[in-house]
Amino acid sequence: EIRKKMKCKLIIISCTPPEVIKNYSKNKDITFIEGNLSKDKLLEYYSKVDIFIYPSRVEANFGTVLIEAMANKLPLVTNNFYATSEVVKEGKNGFLIKPLLKLYDENGKYLGKNDGKYLEEYKWLYENNKRAKEKYVKEIVDKLSILVKNTKLRKSMGNCGFELVSKGKFSIKERNKKLRKIY
Repeated sequence: EIRKKMKCKLIIISCTPPEVIKNYSKNKDITFIEGNLSKDKLLEYYSKVDIFIYPSRVEANFGTVLIEAMANKLPLVTNNFYATSEVVKEGKNGFLIKPLLKLYDENGKYLGKNDGKYLEEYKWLYENNKRAKEKYVKEIVDKLSILVKNTKLRKSMGNCGFELVSKGKFSIKERNKKLRKIY
């Protein structure tokens, strides 16, 4: 969708299924990189990009990858669920997107049938909710368009994120202070 509006390239680092890669392999503006990269290789890719997009639909941990992207002065675009709102301050260091579907509420309660097959249920909901997908994609495209067009905003958001990692609440100093208090 973004490419319909402007020239850009997409690098996807993921354990992407081969059938998905096959669908896009002819497109020179999309590059798939197999996940589990070394730190040096990952840093190389961080240095090549202007925006970090993290549209995970099932990530339920803290999102360390967001902190890594901030340490590399990248503005963030990610789903607003679980701990992401602790990391991303809307309009300051990135944009939060309303997730396509939520599996859990704010208290951690499962929203589905709770029969232990949540991934199958989630896949069904995702595949059968065209309106929600269109709205979700539009919101991502809108936020990315803002960042692609506005170099100053990208740099400002990247610097804000870097400050949070180097001197703010995600700095080693602040994390160590919290750990000492816990111990």
